[in-house]
Amino acid sequence: MRIEAKLQKHRRVRNGWLAASWVLFLAGWAAGWPSLWGTGLLLVNGYALWLMATDKKSAKTARFRIPEGSLLLLAATGAPAGILLGMLLFHHKTKHRMFQIIPPLCFLMYVAVFGYWLIGQNF
Repeated sequence: MRIEAKLQKHRRVRNGWLAASWVLFLAGWAAGWPSLWGTGLLLVNGYALWLMATDKKSAKTARFRIPEGSLLLLAATGAPAGILLGMLLFHHKTKHRMFQIIPPLCFLMYVAVFGYWLIGQNF
């Protein structure tokens, strides 16, 4: 398979996972079902963790690599925990300056937003 075709397939799959997780998250938030929005967040973070493991394996075997932009996009759109966990578990992308800054910053932002929202919900 050509590299362009692999990249197109990766983008379609990535966008599908993002769309599905955000639909679950927003539907759960709108309906007031924390289990549903939690499922959306778990899905996207699990997918990000799997991508980090796959990219680390691909780096060792010189195969098709996941673009860094895709990993950073996932960190910014709901999966910073999965990216950070992948960095810690697989020691992957830990020396890249963008990965030292963006995923932790996004994680803190998500914690602050959810913390503020939960305090407003009187939990």
